[in-house]
Amino acid sequence: YDARKKIYEALELATQFFAVQLNAPEAMKARAYLQERGLTGEALQRFRIGYAPADKNSLRQFLLQKGIRLREAVAAGLLIEGGFGEPYSRFQARIMFPILDPQKRVVAFGGRVLPDAPATGAASAKYINSPETELFHKGQMLFNAANARKAVTQSDQTLVVVEGYMDVIALAQAGHDAAVAALGTAMTDAHLQLLWRMTPEPVVCLDGDSAGVRAMQRALELALPLMAPDAGLRFAMLPDKHDPDSLVKAQGLEAFQSVLKAAVPMSAMIWRQGLEAHGSESAEARARLEQAVMSQCDKVKNQTSQRHLRDFLRQQLRELNYSSSRQSWVTNKKSGQGKASRANAAAAAQLLPTMQGSKLSHAQETLLAFLIEAPEMLHVGEIEEFVGHLTVEDAGLRAVHQAVMDCYHRHHDEPNEMLAQAIKTEVWPKLTPRLQSLLHHATPRQAQTIEDKDARRLALSVHWQKLHEAYYATCLEAEMQQLVAEMSGDGAEAAMSRMAQVQAEIARLKERRFALTDEI
Repeated sequence: YDARKKIYEALELATQFFAVQLNAPEAMKARAYLQERGLTGEALQRFRIGYAPADKNSLRQFLLQKGIRLREAVAAGLLIEGGFGEPYSRFQARIMFPILDPQKRVVAFGGRVLPDAPATGAASAKYINSPETELFHKGQMLFNAANARKAVTQSDQTLVVVEGYMDVIALAQAGHDAAVAALGTAMTDAHLQLLWRMTPEPVVCLDGDSAGVRAMQRALELALPLMAPDAGLRFAMLPDKHDPDSLVKAQGLEAFQSVLKAAVPMSAMIWRQGLEAHGSESAEARARLEQAVMSQCDKVKNQTSQRHLRDFLRQQLRELNYSSSRQSWVTNKKSGQGKASRANAAAAAQLLPTMQGSKLSHAQETLLAFLIEAPEMLHVGEIEEFVGHLTVEDAGLRAVHQAVMDCYHRHHDEPNEMLAQAIKTEVWPKLTPRLQSLLHHATPRQAQTIEDKDARRLALSVHWQKLHEAYYATCLEAEMQQLVAEMSGDGAEAAMSRMAQVQAEIARLKERRFALTDEI
């Protein structure tokens, strides 16, 4: 205990020493660099930033004067034992960033070289960290973790993982304290567990260059086996040629917060990476895409998360196949391949499902009723995008759809309770009597009584998936109606081929028992 206490003391004294040295004449270039990067005096004090002088003996002499023995300074990672002579300073001519543990005690340092430092040799590394010590294990610690935890719990800020110290500090200066950075190493399992103790779905927001993209891919691969209902990641991509530091300086904190709001969950990231790697232009490409994304599901150990990930990816594949085959049919139709025949028309009539009333409008009413009762689901990126691009033919229903989206965009950054109240105030007066009647059964009964937010969100997500599947099936049935109308002209053969594809897709959906009924 006494030995650890002396190491803590040595690190605290070194922090004070570096802070004083930052005001010395020798540190003029360091001060100029920090000022150029936009760091305020308040930020320097808050993060206790200092400067390690070029003299490799000054820190040793200071610590000896304060009663710290050489072996204690070496154990703290402050001094290096040479082959000959006295130990010397590990950090020389560098800007110093103290690294704190959860109790806000200094346990290590990160040192940044000045821009005009020599470009070769061991001293040229842009950043060096303290070595592994009894107090410091870089694979188990995050820069600014203590402050970030407080910001998440007390201010409800979004926890975000950024690349470096300066990004964390720039965000803190702009007002976003819930930012952390890995300490010169790739993200580890221990880092993820630390993040998930703060929040179930932190945002990974690294630079948009190739190195940043690779780092996000590694984070995704690392998190997949550990994915669970209360353990996930979201991924945010910064604008080209920007990091968090440059973005908040150029466009302000709101621009960075917009990036965070656009962050996609792990499921969407898997799909995006699959598309980028394999494309979807041909049947062969789509086969490779399916194999790649579905194999990722096998890595998820939690069975609930694995099942929902499979459902999401299957839905994406179905919609992709629908879009591709639909485009192929349109192309063939425009080329005028084939002529209609009585036999083709008769076969088409047999494939056509019975349509009772306007099932498409009814399906859209059901979707909107659900979102009016559970508007917090619009915070899910895929749902917001889907509903935002929904084409509503019925004029009355279109007005309700527009009112829902307008209200959400005005209140999306407010707590869910306030968003729900805004929906009641602004949207309910526009509801038709039929839509009002649907509200009573718009959400599943179990979700109406769940108090736990995560459990409620899970129940609502499952119900939304069912409604979305039903809407998709209804769209396919509406397309069947259109295809029959096309049978009297050119392109009949292509229409028949497309009809078979649509019918097969409808059959697959019905097997999942997500078909929409007329009674809700």
